[in-house]
Amino acid sequence: MNLSALYELKEQLEAAAVYGTGLMTEDFRLKKAAAQMGPLAQAAPVFKKIEQAAQAAIAPECQDRPGALMDALALVNAVVYTQGTVGAAGELLPLEGDGCEQNRVCAGEGGSFSDETGREDREEKSPSFLQNIPYSRMAPLVAAFTGTGGGRYAVLESAVREEPELLSDWRLLRLMIEALGDSYGEIGNLVYRRLLEMGSSIVPMLCQGFDSNGKRGMLLRLRLIGELAGASENQLYRKAAMDGEKSIREEAIGLLRFDSENVPLLYDMLKTEKGVMRNRVLWTLSFMELEEPEEYLNAMKKKKPSEAAGILCGACNVRSADLMADVLEQFRKSVITEMEKAGEEYRRTESLLASLGKNGTLEDGTTASQLRKKRDQLFKQMQWDRRQSGKDLNWPAWGTDEEKIWRAAEGKCSDKLFEWLRRAYAETPGFFPPFFFYDSFCDSPTEEMASFIERMFREFGDSDRQDERRSGIEEAVFTRALLTETAEAVYEKFSPWLAGGRASAILQVLCQIQYSEEKKQYVFMKQSRGKDSGGRTEEPVCFENLDRRWYGWLLLPGNRTFVRKNVKVYTWQMPGQGYALERASKASEWSCLEQALVQLYCPEAEGLSEAYRAHFESLIHMGLEIDSRLLRILRRCGFRDYDFVVERVLRENQSQYLWRVKCLLEEIPLPASELSESLGRALEKDRKGTIAGRDRIQLWREQLADGACMGELA
Repeated sequence: MNLSALYELKEQLEAAAVYGTGLMTEDFRLKKAAAQMGPLAQAAPVFKKIEQAAQAAIAPECQDRPGALMDALALVNAVVYTQGTVGAAGELLPLEGDGCEQNRVCAGEGGSFSDETGREDREEKSPSFLQNIPYSRMAPLVAAFTGTGGGRYAVLESAVREEPELLSDWRLLRLMIEALGDSYGEIGNLVYRRLLEMGSSIVPMLCQGFDSNGKRGMLLRLRLIGELAGASENQLYRKAAMDGEKSIREEAIGLLRFDSENVPLLYDMLKTEKGVMRNRVLWTLSFMELEEPEEYLNAMKKKKPSEAAGILCGACNVRSADLMADVLEQFRKSVITEMEKAGEEYRRTESLLASLGKNGTLEDGTTASQLRKKRDQLFKQMQWDRRQSGKDLNWPAWGTDEEKIWRAAEGKCSDKLFEWLRRAYAETPGFFPPFFFYDSFCDSPTEEMASFIERMFREFGDSDRQDERRSGIEEAVFTRALLTETAEAVYEKFSPWLAGGRASAILQVLCQIQYSEEKKQYVFMKQSRGKDSGGRTEEPVCFENLDRRWYGWLLLPGNRTFVRKNVKVYTWQMPGQGYALERASKASEWSCLEQALVQLYCPEAEGLSEAYRAHFESLIHMGLEIDSRLLRILRRCGFRDYDFVVERVLRENQSQYLWRVKCLLEEIPLPASELSESLGRALEKDRKGTIAGRDRIQLWREQLADGACMGELA
């Protein structure tokens, strides 16, 4: 549509407003422009109104010409603005979004930091200036960041999971930074993780308005600055370390490790600080290269073993490893002293029992039964192997001095520490916690650590003590081979272990591996158990290939019986629970074998989906308990014959409580109509009426047949 007449009328009306309404009735140009609106007036009602307004403004009988002029001009402007466009010559391209180079330059992002600044390369998801996101999608996030009350975390968590691009918009960045101090701590933690992914481009906004005397929000902000900026914000760290609130001072002191110029300041603080702050200064120095470490070393020698371990935990240099050897030896001597005292008390108790007889009583009222109980406890304290039970390797207990010391020793490498570990293991293998060498290698899978593990295996791998202690030497050797040797060579070398007791070590490692469909690699799931790594980015340990013959062993029909009877696999539980035995006592229970198969499932491997379908289908018919884990792997490997599964889900529900049945049915990937038919067939087969809740299940079947989804069932 040609709108030139409309634009001409707009120009003439604006000119009339300039030269005055008294001349409008004599302006032939304005009259001509109003007359040209005739064709447009016939095309659309809005143009008809414009023509009428213009004619009314120039009519001789008009009583309020200035008002009529303003009405006509307002209407014309309103229509013209709706027709406005912006264009440029060239090819039409979409707006540049997340991660574009222009955004990075505009944001002042200087790329990833080098090791000199204390940071390692980080994959960054920088915020975007240009995002074509409508207000309707942004408004709930704005309300969640600025509002109060419940439900806000669910909105933000859903956005992070399903629409992460929304939280990469610069318009939300200031609100996200303010949300670090939200009264609901989980929101602050969620925002922290998201901001960390955005990279160093947000550092200037984090620094703007930073208050070293603030509360939790400022503490998280400082931690983010340290993670993203490294040494480049050293002046901010120094100021916060000197003048900040206690928790912020402690965090800032740790961030001084990024710049070696801070060593003199840290030594000065070592002379003035006490307690927690002094230990934080020592912790910071543990990560730094020190030309003259004497003052640091002298301060460390005065620390108790558990306190020194807390300071050294996370540091990975040779000096820290050498100090750790001294800490372990000091701790070992203290344990020997405790055992000797327990031995003396044990012998004294034995003599008292001998004098009392079976049912005697001491003068203080202590009975022979109480003495026998005390004697048994003292006997345990005299042993190097102090596990609390024969099933769970839960020693040392989480949070104890022993646990802190051994956790700090994991992953450290130096000739002095390796020699101490070798000598101490030869003399007192029971002194070592479960899977120490395996945890150490997973924490630091370096060539240096691998050589030490090989040496330990050559010296102690065939010892009978190895199976008893489960110190992790065999597991570490197998893990090293997976990371450094070809898949075929690993299988040829370690498959003989499957026939004996060492099958436990193989399965122990396989249960810690998961195939990543995204990375197309196998990933070790071993986690650093709460260590503060001093800012080191801990990438997952991956390897490319796993020999297909390992799957063949895991899928052997009779293998479940062999594993249940002969293989012990321990998995590290939640903090405080140590290693717990994962062994199914009944054939119907989900075992570590099934868990390993689920984690190792590789859909790209030729023929593996068919083998998985056949294996798990046979387990279903053998009576394996049906739960969500089983249904998920069935869905992943393309299983389709769900009639028997549905029948078992209904038949094995022995109560009127149908919530679990509904949850399991939701996991079955059948269309509503097919699931309805499957439910009907299961009900028909139940001629004896053993299925509980038949009326409700029949109602579900009818609702599904009518097109309802599982979430809508009554």
